[in-house]
Amino acid sequence: MTGAAYRNPSSKISLRRASRLNVRVALIWLCRRSCAWCSAGLAKRKYRLVWTFHHLLLDGRAIVVLLNEVFAHYEALAKGEELQLAQPRAFRDYIDWLQKQDLLKAEQYWRENLKGFTVATAVTRAVGLGAPASSPAKSTGGPHAGEDAGAPRPADGGCEGIRGEQRMALSEAVTDALKTIARENKLTLNTLLQGAWALLLSRYSGEEDVVFGAVRACRRSTVEGAESIVGLFINTAPLRVKVSGDSPLLPWLAALRNTWVALREHEHTPLVKIQAWSDLPPGSRSGLFESIFNFQDPSWDAALRAQGGKWADRELSIRSQSNYPLAVDAYGGSAVLIKILYHRNLFEDAAITRMLGHLETLLQGMAESPSRSLWQLPLLTQAERHQCLVEWNDTAAKFPQDKCVHHLFEEQARRTPDALAVADDGARRSYRQLDEQASLMAQTLQRLGVRPEVRVGVCIERSVEMVTALLAVLKAGGAYVPLDPAYPPERLAFMLKDSQAPVLLTQRSLGDNFKSQMPNLKLLYVDGDDSASRITHHAFGTNHQSPIANRQSSGTLAYVIYTSGSTGQPKGVEIQHDSLLNLVVWHQRVYEVTPADQATQVASPAFDAAVWELWPYLTCGASVHIPDEETRLSPKKLLAWLAANRITLSFIPTPLAEALVRRAVAGKHDTARSVDWRRQAASPAWRQCSLPAV
Repeated sequence: MTGAAYRNPSSKISLRRASRLNVRVALIWLCRRSCAWCSAGLAKRKYRLVWTFHHLLLDGRAIVVLLNEVFAHYEALAKGEELQLAQPRAFRDYIDWLQKQDLLKAEQYWRENLKGFTVATAVTRAVGLGAPASSPAKSTGGPHAGEDAGAPRPADGGCEGIRGEQRMALSEAVTDALKTIARENKLTLNTLLQGAWALLLSRYSGEEDVVFGAVRACRRSTVEGAESIVGLFINTAPLRVKVSGDSPLLPWLAALRNTWVALREHEHTPLVKIQAWSDLPPGSRSGLFESIFNFQDPSWDAALRAQGGKWADRELSIRSQSNYPLAVDAYGGSAVLIKILYHRNLFEDAAITRMLGHLETLLQGMAESPSRSLWQLPLLTQAERHQCLVEWNDTAAKFPQDKCVHHLFEEQARRTPDALAVADDGARRSYRQLDEQASLMAQTLQRLGVRPEVRVGVCIERSVEMVTALLAVLKAGGAYVPLDPAYPPERLAFMLKDSQAPVLLTQRSLGDNFKSQMPNLKLLYVDGDDSASRITHHAFGTNHQSPIANRQSSGTLAYVIYTSGSTGQPKGVEIQHDSLLNLVVWHQRVYEVTPADQATQVASPAFDAAVWELWPYLTCGASVHIPDEETRLSPKKLLAWLAANRITLSFIPTPLAEALVRRAVAGKHDTARSVDWRRQAASPAWRQCSLPAV
């Protein structure tokens, strides 16, 4: 097209047709208006060329070609000169070439490459919405608490509210170090950046087999003169990366480079066909990947500025949008620039800020120690490390150094003797009753040789009797070993033997299991035939005097709790009274526990969460309520039970809690102050919330 044709401002050409001609006409028309302003004496003013186009029309390299031609005509028009440019090769030549390609080899390659990969690497579910709450007592889960973190949220407004963009620049020193590593190991800067992104996806998703979309330029392997063609050549292809934590970094990066090079022969394959050849289930909404990665060196604007002249003074920028949840654009240069485009209905700004910080930390780790294995590369920023290691561990609290938990309970029993201490579905105990019955049991334990550092097994179903037994062991000076009656007999026997517990507090229905496996174990039953007096009149006497004083101190053992044994045999963890007191005081402060609170005991007695459910409340005058097993396992019944007992504080296992909140979120009722779950994986928005009662 000639310059004369460009100069015609009255051209009426539809921009709906995606042709190179129409895009150029629109641009020059804007530029010609600027020239008219110049002739009106406004030459010293700055002008801005704003240009919008669909990515379907052209890619970054085509932008360089097109803008060079546009401004060449602009400058010629400003001088009143004619400009004739050589006719570039037509984009249709590339399309003709593309349609002649044989896809049989490509199909074989992609089927083999993606064999066994059935689920897209979950970046939306892994990152989700928002930042973790720093204060469990004050967090309410945010406006979207209870939603799936991977599910879209309603948009806040127009395009500006839906799309987000953040960027991060590496230092020149880190960039130089990465380039040196790439050069010395026959790699490329692109390989190192791709590797960092693959590592980030693996750490976030917990997967060792990740896939992300990688953008290929696709010009060098096509028709001659492709570099000067204006049109869309790039293609996004899945890049599959196996991330094994034990792999040394450099050999792993070399393998990634080989994968990237091998992909070149098949880089023109349409993504829709690649997905059809994969093992992804038909109709999968996520496709093969949720994130794409694009590396440019030089970037389109750097390529223009490098030409010098007026280009060196022109300010260039681009704002793009991606239909993928997460798009990473990385640019080479003296300092690597990384830009992340994201959908705000899936990611909050704070989450992307952290993501960029993690990516920067990984790249700095590569630059500093390329001999490391993958899992030795750091992820957390310095600020996050300080938060995890210092701020979140700043749990020091003032507590009585010369007292134990049961001493605090006894003081509370004297202050509020008639207040409810603990209740289950068949029994209730005031602070006075619980104190007296635990003291009777403690006297018997002392007669059996229980003293400081002596372990006492407690295998009782969740009940008032279980709480009484635990308190009695502490009053006797011993350390309790909580055992879940639901555990296999062999495991219970192992824990008793490993803890060297000479005495076991249990129920008659469970006693035979222990008699057969541990004949030398001393058994004390907490239940009798008369349920109304099964504690007072069964084996523990009726003397209400306090147990014999012992040399128990805050440094002696309070309890021994066993790990799950998921990696082998369960291991006993010894907890001293001062550590327990520290936890109790912290818990009371953070959750603002008062005597008016009504808490729950729903965890297994052998689970460390049971400690949270008892002693912070029984040492400050609150009451503990224990649901029966059927209620505990039914979200519907548990919700009704929580409301009926006006529970204000509860700690619930994650799967049960999520089901519970789903049933409750639609209610419009009074709320429990805190329902918390932290012992199993949950989406960030599900950590804590206020629970509507019914």
